[in-house]
Amino acid sequence: MEAAISLFLVGFYGCVAGLTRIRLLRQKPQLLRLVHWSSWGFSLLLAAVYAGGKISLRGQWFEILPVAVALVAAGSYFLLRRKQMGWAGKLYFGTCTYYPILLAGAFLFDRIFFLVVSAPVFALLPQTDMYRHSAYTFRSASTPLGPPRVALVTACAGLFERHNGTCVDLEAAQFTALDSAVAIQLLPSPHRDTTIVLISTQSRQFKTQFAQ
Repeated sequence: MEAAISLFLVGFYGCVAGLTRIRLLRQKPQLLRLVHWSSWGFSLLLAAVYAGGKISLRGQWFEILPVAVALVAAGSYFLLRRKQMGWAGKLYFGTCTYYPILLAGAFLFDRIFFLVVSAPVFALLPQTDMYRHSAYTFRSASTPLGPPRVALVTACAGLFERHNGTCVDLEAAQFTALDSAVAIQLLPSPHRDTTIVLISTQSRQFKTQFAQ
């Protein structure tokens, strides 16, 4: 794990330092600020679409990329303009710049504090697809401190996918069986905010309910 953290820090700050060497960005650092706020705006737009219709971009990395771009751009902007910034700018862009170091230090020295400061990261980390079909996907939705949770994701038009709720009442055997699911059938549900699914594996069948 320490090696992974070191690799992450080298990659992040390598990108931050690399952008500061580009002549155009050194001459016009406000472009970095524009990229930073544009990336945050795009992320907020994705969050609003998800909150309103439970729809997101297909492929979890498309949601992480704008956040990563925003942090890298903020770090580069801070290095180029920190001497001209007021205290509010130094506080905001400095926090964006040194947040990865804070995460690494918290992980190495205090795991409870790490869980607190890394909450935004865990919210963005890609989850494992336990079963993938052209129309349906079972995706892990577990949290570090919560019980095993599974989300049902269905394909939408174009580059989008719809989240049809999560299930938290799976038994341990059923949770493991999702890895070997061979057929999925959606069944009628009496409630609009729930989806009932019949899952078939090579050895058994069982029903489970996904709620928004």
